[in-house]
Amino acid sequence: MVWLEGFAPWAIFFLSAAAIVYAGTMLSRYGDRIADLTELGGLWIGVVLMAAATSLPEVFTTVSAALMNAPDLAAGDLFGAGMTNMLTLGLIDLLHRQKRVWQQAAFEHALSAGLALFLTALAAFLVLLGLDVKHGGIGLASMLLLLLYVFGMRVVFRQEVMKRRQQDHEKVEEARTTKDAKPSGKREELRRASVGFAAAAAGLLVAAPFLAGSANRIAEQTGVTTSFIGTSLVAITTSLPELVTSLAAVRLGAFDLAVGNLFGSNAFNMAAFFFVDVAYRGGPIFNAVSDAHAMAALWSILLMSIALMGIMIMITWTTIGTMMVIFLAALQNVPGFVYEAAQIDGASAWTQFRRITLPLLRPTLFFVITLGLIGTYQVFDQIYVMSGGGPAKTTLTVAYLVYRNGFTNSDMGMAAAIAILLFIIIFTLTMIQRRITGSEADA
Repeated sequence: MVWLEGFAPWAIFFLSAAAIVYAGTMLSRYGDRIADLTELGGLWIGVVLMAAATSLPEVFTTVSAALMNAPDLAAGDLFGAGMTNMLTLGLIDLLHRQKRVWQQAAFEHALSAGLALFLTALAAFLVLLGLDVKHGGIGLASMLLLLLYVFGMRVVFRQEVMKRRQQDHEKVEEARTTKDAKPSGKREELRRASVGFAAAAAGLLVAAPFLAGSANRIAEQTGVTTSFIGTSLVAITTSLPELVTSLAAVRLGAFDLAVGNLFGSNAFNMAAFFFVDVAYRGGPIFNAVSDAHAMAALWSILLMSIALMGIMIMITWTTIGTMMVIFLAALQNVPGFVYEAAQIDGASAWTQFRRITLPLLRPTLFFVITLGLIGTYQVFDQIYVMSGGGPAKTTLTVAYLVYRNGFTNSDMGMAAAIAILLFIIIFTLTMIQRRITGSEADA
């Protein structure tokens, strides 16, 4: 019955995946309900509560790998999960283009995204550094990641509280009426939502080991290395809860939960190195893993920044031609006899460029830099077509903010104020740049 032994891992894999799909759907539904009842906001619930709950498979799997003396498998799972989560974010936006997920997520997600980027970059640096410093058997590097994560979550929480206070003072009477009407009913509903959330998280915790274990057995049959297994198959399977909960949250219209869950999960996974370090008895975890994991971390950072990079490439491609035409016209106006005289005097090519070309091109250089500076602050069409300011407002520009406040939110006063400030900033920077380049004297 050899074929049954080969079939068993696949059966366990699909059954546990189905359980995770159901538990993840319930988790997002109860998480959205808790956010409404507690008024903490979808951002805080998504970044902290749901991110921690859906990251339980990664934590459980990596701790198990550390106990089995497989540090590369543990590190590969955590770094690979970051790439998988960003793939999930892209898939969500592609599958729900009509809902424009990136544009509707809260502006504060830029903070959680920045935290995830910073922690991932720091983890990559620590992998390459291989710091062999520990306290009480635990590496100081993993302690640093955990402390920075806790500090970052505190900042996110304080920001969410400030946002909630601003919203509360606009609807005090409505909130008071609601609280007076059914205080006990709301408390009972919150209790049921919390119990349901805990049960769904427990379901994930139970199903995840079977999913990861079956994936490992399937991978062992193929003879693939543990680093690749952790970064690919195990990372994808343990990131399935994030995919399911984020898709379910988008279908419910809880965009903050979806985006916050993915970025928060990436940040939490970096903090999970602390638990792996506690379980691993062979020394500091970052001193034991392969340097190849730094590449996976860098790819995760690249995926988290891909939207901004795509827009930068598009803007460069569409504007560099105009700038080159301006420089070409200016070069054609430089007299040729000047270069001939310099060659007779024995000037080298570098001296000709530094003493002749660059000074004569200074007015053109000032014009091109000023034009580029103004264009940078006025980037709008690329943002409007490609990202709408997402993901997590990382591509939001001042010009698009003016448009959104004026024509989407119908707040013309705010839009006019931002436009005036934009004019003042551009005018000030242009004057500073004119003084630095010395174009005023050439004029």
